Amino acid sequence: MVNIKYAKGFALLLLILSLVYVAIAAMPTAITVSILPLDPTIVAGTTQQFIATTLDQNGTPISATLSWSSSNTIVGTINSAGLFTASTGGTTTITVTAANGTLTKTASTTATVTAVQKVLTTVTISPLNPTIDAGSTQQFTATTLDQNNAPMGATLSWGSSNTTVGSINSASGSFIASNTGSTTITVTATNGTVTKTASTTVTVTTVQQQNVLTTVTISPINPSIVAGNTQSFTATTRDQNNAAIGATLSWASSNTTVGSINSASGSFTASTAGTTTITVTATNGTVTKTASTTVTVTSANLITSVMISPANSICSCGQYIVIYC
Repeated sequence: MVNIKYAKGFALLLLILSLVYVAIAAMPTAITVSILPLDPTIVAGTTQQFIATTLDQNGTPISATLSWSSSNTIVGTINSAGLFTASTGGTTTITVTAANGTLTKTASTTATVTAVQKVLTTVTISPLNPTIDAGSTQQFTATTLDQNNAPMGATLSWGSSNTTVGSINSASGSFIASNTGSTTITVTATNGTVTKTASTTVTVTTVQQQNVLTTVTISPINPSIVAGNTQSFTATTRDQNNAAIGATLSWASSNTTVGSINSASGSFTASTAGTTTITVTATNGTVTKTASTTVTVTSANLITSVMISPANSICSCGQYIVIYC
């Protein structure tokens, strides 16, 4: 009976020892980690999901806590789930650290980020559909944008469909209007192998001539006036086309002893014998014109004697005689 008892105890001990051995054998003694994808090329502005696989010493998948990092966060960043966001052209090392208990292992790969290829997409002209006077110039400009609506460089070439109406400098975009009519202005923008065009219509009109005060004349010219009398002067103002044009008038007399003139109305009052120069100043906007004339003032004829003929005439009531001066 004793032997049976010891035998059962020994068998139980062996069972316990075998279970412990199995448990110890099941514990990982090493860990490996690998990354996918390896050495990818990623376009800036896009994302890439990285995956880590962790195995024990027997090549059996095991769970592990993963930690991701990017060596160059300017090129791109990676979050805790392994999602990489590419920012700008360059390279960065993506590293994953796997931890299981006291066991840790790292793996790395290189991510190459390429810059987005900019492509000339649109070109616009300014100003649009202008109207220009013949003989004047107009500067045109062009704005070139890429697919992201960002400015990008391009070589510009300008042309005019009707050079009789106006010509344009092919490099600078400076347009010279020559004759009335219309012409299409086209700009061709080139960047690499990509070419874009834009057009606008220019209308050239006749120059709207501005009326300018050109001449002023006085009436009457060089009058002779008896002292004590008045004379009204008038002025006629005309533009470059000899058409009447309004103007503000101002009158003056050079010798106010001989006679004075109302500065607004042009009414002259003769005072005493002599001469004076009457000047009118006509003003229209910034233009001023003058005209002058000479006034001669004569003395009034006074009765100094009376002669009766026949002499010693006698008149009766109701009769009359003629007196000659």
